[in-house]
Amino acid sequence: MTPALTEAAPSSYVVPPLAGRLPVARHPDALRAEQMSARWLSARAGSLAGSPDAFAAYQRQRNGLFGAFAHPQARADRLQALVDWWNLAAFIDDLSSRAPGAGHAEAGPIRLLSTLHEVWQGRTAAPDAPLAAAVADVWQRLTEDMPARQKARAGEGLKELVTGFAREVPWRRGREFPSLEKYFGLRWQSFGSDLLFTLTEFGLGLDLSDTVHGPLKEDLDALHCLAMRQAALVNDVLSLRKELEEEGFAFNSVELLRSRAGMSLQDAVNAVCALVRKYEAAYLAKRAEVARVVRGERPLLTYLDGVDHLLGGCLHFQCQTSRYHGGDAPWNPYRSRLVKVAGWPTSAPERARPNG
Repeated sequence: MTPALTEAAPSSYVVPPLAGRLPVARHPDALRAEQMSARWLSARAGSLAGSPDAFAAYQRQRNGLFGAFAHPQARADRLQALVDWWNLAAFIDDLSSRAPGAGHAEAGPIRLLSTLHEVWQGRTAAPDAPLAAAVADVWQRLTEDMPARQKARAGEGLKELVTGFAREVPWRRGREFPSLEKYFGLRWQSFGSDLLFTLTEFGLGLDLSDTVHGPLKEDLDALHCLAMRQAALVNDVLSLRKELEEEGFAFNSVELLRSRAGMSLQDAVNAVCALVRKYEAAYLAKRAEVARVVRGERPLLTYLDGVDHLLGGCLHFQCQTSRYHGGDAPWNPYRSRLVKVAGWPTSAPERARPNG
């Protein structure tokens, strides 16, 4: 049993153990794919980082390994596109957080993703801006071998991602928070959940288009909802320091509980970590239920295993990368960890609390 955690020193907090019963693996071709992705991103968009030193700092985060942990069982011929997609997504996220001007950081990625969605639908010519061209390149590689219905689902997932990002903008600009349930709804979209699960099945060489709209739809929707909540909350906890140090604000569940429930920083971190454990347990219970129903259906069992590894891999990578932990990386997710936040006030400012 984990001992109770008390309030940490000012401008710091303790993260309880996060790892549970989810499996963790790394794709056998991880290092090769990471190196190829680093070269690809450098050639396509490295100049946008601002300076060679800034891009080198980004590369040291080793974001090219994320896809190898999230999709450890992906087919060899599909791994590289997945690795490049998530590496580029992290790069875009960093660019948006450094964009000048309050309220403008979100606009670039929204325009970029909207442009890509138009390209995918054939409404515009391929973009010639370096970042948009990079996204269009990796999207083409991801979808060129997809069956038509799966490709349509991926496109709808991308549209949801753009919509979710846009819906978060007013909250971020106002530094305000919705209710926790409404927050989960926003995160479902901005986390790219539909796209994430579609890419997971694609990486495994599966097309579950019939299944996700068939008799198991309700069960799979519930499974995906629980998985997303676990993954989003893990990201909220592990990315918290990075957001607070870079932007002085984090639109995530920890700050939501501080703002709306009046919790201390440590109590909010503890509460979110408790929710991580809650949703992991609920996901595993629902997964076991679905597995009993589909007993002999090998594609679905393979997919369930893929989602298990997706969740475990996301957590493990985020504990390893200097992206979130700087010189304190890597973390052991089975142990508590003290986190110090540089240059951040010890108490959250008063914020308006909109309805919802």
